[in-house]
Amino acid sequence: MEELIEISAQGTLVASTIIRFSFIDPETGVTRPVPYGYGLIQLDGCDNTFQHFINIEKESKVKIGTRVRAVFNEKRKGNLLDIKYFEVID
Repeated sequence: MEELIEISAQGTLVASTIIRFSFIDPETGVTRPVPYGYGLIQLDGCDNTFQHFINIEKESKVKIGTRVRAVFNEKRKGNLLDIKYFEVID
């Protein structure tokens, strides 16, 4: 674990949920607007998964096995929160 390896910004949705109640996000301290999607994503070329937000504009397409891609914030800080959310790839 000493070298950085570039990975894809695309992957597969392994599990997901849609949150329909409001609460304060412990990572940011901001109240999340509802509803919003959250899921486990496995990026192409990776063996593990991680959790992140999912754009649910196309809610009917948010299913296990759906292909997704990362949408990045304009200003990046070099951490996981640089990813604004994942969106469904048609």
